[in-house]
Amino acid sequence: MTEPRSVSSGSSRWLLVLLFAMGFSAAAMVFRNLTPARHSYVEQKLGRVIQASEPFDVLFLGSSHINSGFDPAAFDAEMAAAGFPTHSYNFGVAAMTPPMIGQILERILESDAPLPRTLFLEFHWNLGSAEDASQVPATEYFISWHDATATLAALAAQLLTFDQPWYRMQRAGVHLSAFAAQLTAFHQGRKWWRHRGPAPLRPNEVVSEKIAMADGYFKRNSFLRDREKYSSLLSAFEAERAQPQPWNAGDYARALCHEAVVREARAHGIEVVTVIFPILEPLGPAVLDTLSEPVFRFDDPQQYPNLYGADYRWNTGHFNVTGAAHFSRLLARQLLEWRSRDLH
Repeated sequence: MTEPRSVSSGSSRWLLVLLFAMGFSAAAMVFRNLTPARHSYVEQKLGRVIQASEPFDVLFLGSSHINSGFDPAAFDAEMAAAGFPTHSYNFGVAAMTPPMIGQILERILESDAPLPRTLFLEFHWNLGSAEDASQVPATEYFISWHDATATLAALAAQLLTFDQPWYRMQRAGVHLSAFAAQLTAFHQGRKWWRHRGPAPLRPNEVVSEKIAMADGYFKRNSFLRDREKYSSLLSAFEAERAQPQPWNAGDYARALCHEAVVREARAHGIEVVTVIFPILEPLGPAVLDTLSEPVFRFDDPQQYPNLYGADYRWNTGHFNVTGAAHFSRLLARQLLEWRSRDLH
């Protein structure tokens, strides 16, 4: 006859779990204190914006689509030719998502730097996944936005999608792990429920040469190689786009997160434009009905054939220098047209 497990035995196991958690946190604190702090790509760009001797009046925030797809010089030249000179900055970062954009905006708003007049926000229908954490060169910024609120939003978006259950659970696990990593930072005085990240760069700290020279614009001089494959993907995208897109709870959660950033910027008097980049992903009604105007959409190959042309791409989802310059000029023209309509 098996004797029932004693209460003391169960308590001992919980005590061991507690001791392990305390030991893990203590070890994490020691290692983080012994390891010199290093600034991520995001921190370098943030320091560039906050400490600019000539403030930027137009900021572009988005993922790698913006990082390699927006040419500040081409945009500024088009605006200047129309009599509206600008000083724009490319704040694109690989795998940038709405919660990360919101954190960056918060840091800019809290700084003493002049606020931009116009903010272009790429709508990215991904709140962060396992791929984000594995593909980007420095993942500390992926971890940095995982406060409690953003983590819950990301979990909801991942768990409500129609992907396979095991894949949704895998992505949810990535977000929970990132949130756990944030908990080890409490010794540095950060509030885990509203994380603000490390302090901006000090004036004597060096900004990387690539960012300093190109204002954040990562030029891609190569051309698309496998054009036959791209043509096949483009045809499939056009066929899928022609079909009614189902309502998707994950898309809806991402759109709500994006709109929260839009409202925060507008509350500070910033003109906000949402940009839908020309990639091979159709949008559902949940997204389009939630995004507030103005929304500059470039996701129609029939309307913008050049943006989907192989000569303008360095891979299936990103522009080369030719495509970036063309895209940037189109953005400037649409902004001028929108402002003209808004005045009348």
